[in-house]
Amino acid sequence: MLVLALLAGCGVQVGGDPNATDGSTDTPRPADAAVADARPCTGGDMNTTAGGVCFMLFTATPATWADANTACTNMNARLAILDTAAKHTAAKTLAGTFNTWIGLSDGTIENTFRWVDANVPFSFTAWDPNEPSNGAGTYEEDCVVIAGARGGDWDDRPCSPAVANAPAGCCTYAYMCQF
Repeated sequence: MLVLALLAGCGVQVGGDPNATDGSTDTPRPADAAVADARPCTGGDMNTTAGGVCFMLFTATPATWADANTACTNMNARLAILDTAAKHTAAKTLAGTFNTWIGLSDGTIENTFRWVDANVPFSFTAWDPNEPSNGAGTYEEDCVVIAGARGGDWDDRPCSPAVANAPAGCCTYAYMCQF
């Protein structure tokens, strides 16, 4: 109970919809809601702010894209959406040399990339040269990383080691959440 009181005191919503007008509190607010987040930019192994959002980098627990997406959602955040040059530059700097999952994928329709928030248009890009490559036809690459080991622009990669013919040792990376 003490933890709940501390979290509530810090502005964390413990349950219910603060925007409900009928007095009910059982409908959670979607993570994509366009409401300013008053939380301080803390968390992750490192963090920074850019473009009005907080980016949190998690390097200690590499994950598949789906697990990273779930981890972000579970903290009322989402995988990073880098829809401007300023956000990309901040995220690239934060990621450093870590290959880092972001919230971009073409898993639904090949070569049609979408952010985890489908309401955000996919217009800004920062692809590494010769990317996206979809594994040169050898295996599916449907999820996107900041390719920190290669300088920090985007690279499509297999979403998990379970992808058929995925290279050995691939597909669990650091990840970046935002709120």
